[in-house]
Amino acid sequence: MVFPATLAGFTRDDRESRDPRGEATAVNYKRLGDEVPVMVTVYIYPQSLSGNDLDRHFLAAKTAVLRNGRGTELLAEGPMELEQDGEIQAGRRAHFIISNESEPYPPQITHLFLFKHGPWFIKYRTIFLAFQHDKADVANLDFLRALRWPSADRGRLADARPFDVGAAWTDATRPDLH
Repeated sequence: MVFPATLAGFTRDDRESRDPRGEATAVNYKRLGDEVPVMVTVYIYPQSLSGNDLDRHFLAAKTAVLRNGRGTELLAEGPMELEQDGEIQAGRRAHFIISNESEPYPPQITHLFLFKHGPWFIKYRTIFLAFQHDKADVANLDFLRALRWPSADRGRLADARPFDVGAAWTDATRPDLH
């Protein structure tokens, strides 16, 4: 999968996280200079790291978002479709609000989008200020449509051998694979 330096108004962060075998990666993008700041993290990893059932993996990903932050509530969830290279890809989506009165930050929205593509899971996590929801959603969809997925029938297939992600990556570089 190719991660361009700039894409749909977003700029790639140079800190890319990869596992030692190069099978899983997390790449951060940000859109800060515009009227609507948005941050997106894209994860691509073999299904063998998390099991190949989309619904079960989606449940685990939602649970991880809810556990990661105090004041995080699930707003909505459901199916999602995204066009990639002329084909409709079916996935799942969940939307959360993060509002913690003990923090100095205004309420934020975070989205979770998860797709199964060939031997991989492709996941997006976005975050932005809640009061900018409408404009941020337009920016998010532009980004999701612009980032091209790898060909599902080319490249290395998912590795069925167990891989201890926690042992291979440091806390600073470990992506959230849930």
